Amino acid sequence: MGTSDLLYLTLLFGVWLAIVAGVICISVRREAGGRRTPRVRALTRRSFAVGGVLVVAYLSVALVAFQFVPMDTSYPIIVAAFAVAGAVQGPQFWLSMVRARRLRAVGSQAA
Repeated sequence: MGTSDLLYLTLLFGVWLAIVAGVICISVRREAGGRRTPRVRALTRRSFAVGGVLVVAYLSVALVAFQFVPMDTSYPIIVAAFAVAGAVQGPQFWLSMVRARRLRAVGSQAA
């Protein structure tokens, strides 16, 4: 694997994490019923913020490893950083969906 291939892989992983973060935000809003209440907006913003922080954290670790660490060592660091970010996105998605379901249930009882 060449240096440019490793850079493309690093950026591809970052794009993947960003897409998953966007899907999580859309799913949370839809699961909450799509209403524009302050609680739904806050939950959507929090999901977006956590996803954005994960993408930035991954890119910070991965690009630093790509630039300053030898290629033989940077590849496992990049893959491990991606795995950690993906492992955090799973529970974050689950917790956000649980909260969205509760908001939808409260909204349907109030109506």
